[in-house]
Amino acid sequence: AWTTFTPSWLNFTLGNGTNGYFKYRYIGGNMQISGQLTYGSTSNLYGNLAMTLPDSFSTNPETYQARSTNTTIYDQSGSDYYFAWAWPNTTTVTFYQVTSFAQSPFATAIDDRNPMTWAAGDTLQVAALINGPDAT
Repeated sequence: AWTTFTPSWLNFTLGNGTNGYFKYRYIGGNMQISGQLTYGSTSNLYGNLAMTLPDSFSTNPETYQARSTNTTIYDQSGSDYYFAWAWPNTTTVTFYQVTSFAQSPFATAIDDRNPMTWAAGDTLQVAALINGPDAT
């Protein structure tokens, strides 16, 4: 069953933005998360965007590559969409924009100017399946 949660954000102040529909569930010792962050007029992103995982969940550092993440960023003012992913690191998830499929660097951390200058109404949608500590 799905359980709702309120994410704890790192390098970000929600202000009058919203945490919409964030939920998680366990699937065979792994965690699936889903939700949408909407930037508000008093929100403030001041570093690389990250969030803590719910329910004191921690990942298996040896199996980071065996996960599925789907993150979409929407720039309301430009009507632009950006593909990104959520990269787990033990108890947190940092968000990165895909910048190339052909050469390094493949991704750049999401921050106050990447992939755009964030403004009210911009969103980050995330759906991720993250390996648990016992995954091999």
